[in-house]
Amino acid sequence: MPVLLAIVTILTVASFNTASAKGYNCTNAKLQQLINEWEGVYWTGSFRTAITCKGFADMMFNELYGNGGVGAYNSGAYSYYVPTPRKATEIARLSSAGYKDFYNIMHKAASGDYIQWATAYSQHSSIFISCDENGFYVFDSNYVESYLCAVHYITYEYIADITYGVSLYRSTSSAAAVKKEVKKTVAKKAVPKVIPYEFEEKNVTLSYMETYTPSVKGGKKITSWTSSDDHVAVVSSDGVVEGVSGGTAVITAINSEGKSTQMTVTVEDTSVKRIIGVLLEGFKPMGVSDLIA
Repeated sequence: MPVLLAIVTILTVASFNTASAKGYNCTNAKLQQLINEWEGVYWTGSFRTAITCKGFADMMFNELYGNGGVGAYNSGAYSYYVPTPRKATEIARLSSAGYKDFYNIMHKAASGDYIQWATAYSQHSSIFISCDENGFYVFDSNYVESYLCAVHYITYEYIADITYGVSLYRSTSSAAAVKKEVKKTVAKKAVPKVIPYEFEEKNVTLSYMETYTPSVKGGKKITSWTSSDDHVAVVSSDGVVEGVSGGTAVITAINSEGKSTQMTVTVEDTSVKRIIGVLLEGFKPMGVSDLIA
């Protein structure tokens, strides 16, 4: 193993220690779900055209946002990453930077962002989780641990020593400004209560020559009154109903809109009473004095 690679490997093992990566604060619920699902798995597959660490990071980024990753590496030796993002925005970039620069760039990141960095010997891809005053937490798969999927803690001092450049990417779905939907408040006009056009009393019983003036609610002015049987009940042009003889008649009222409403009038059969009344009209009962006289 070349001396440089051996030194870097030792640093990497020390800095990518899963035992020190227990204090992270993941604010992305979907990312935390993926960590719970994949942590401890050895991943040696590929995602689309990407393998190893980038394939895993692309797969996680796709699971989070459905955009497949952030593109391909520049093939030059010790190269800095040349972005060709898929539905992702580069929100920060550093090249040959120091401790404080990496501190600042990681404090711009959010859980679920994509980190790419180029070192003297390779490039690496990770999903950002959170950061503190001394370093940051990532979720990735790296060759040092035989492609174990794990949460790693990386110090700013370490990454400043070995890194030539770093880029921080965010999915366009999370980077785009959230448009607040302003719901227009439309003042609702008061809808008047519709009163049906109808008689207040639908069934009325009358006696001979008894009159009744029905009440009608709703609708326009009444223009026509009719009776279905004038031998039973008659109705005047003003709507006054009068009982004529025993039976049933239907009174109809039509208004100026052409709407009609009906009521039933039942007239009691009082013909016998009428005859007795006529016979007894003017009859004066005889008293005792009349008999003596």
